Amino acid sequence: MSGHGGSRGIGRAIVQAMAGAGADVAFTYQNSKEQAEALAQSLSGNCVRCKAYQANVASAEEMQNVVKQVISDFGHITILVNNAESPGTNRFSR
Repeated sequence: MSGHGGSRGIGRAIVQAMAGAGADVAFTYQNSKEQAEALAQSLSGNCVRCKAYQANVASAEEMQNVVKQVISDFGHITILVNNAESPGTNRFSR
C-alpha cells in the first residue's frame, strides 16, 4: 500500500516498481482519479492485483476506512509505504 500520491511522481514510480516485482498494490490518491484508475488498470493482470483508493491522508478517519477496505479487498497489508508531502513545502528555501 502506497500513501498519498500513488498516481503520479515518486508515488507512481513506487507503485510501478512494487507491481513490477510481483506485489499486489493498493494505493491512494486525492484528486487524480482518472490517472489513478488508469494506472491501476494498466498494472492489474499477470497475477498482480492493483487498486486505487480515493482518500485524504491528512484525515485519520479516511485513512482508517481505506485500510479497512484494503484488508477487505486484499486480505492483508504486508508492506506500507508512506509517501506524502505537505502542500507548499519547499525544502530548498530553508
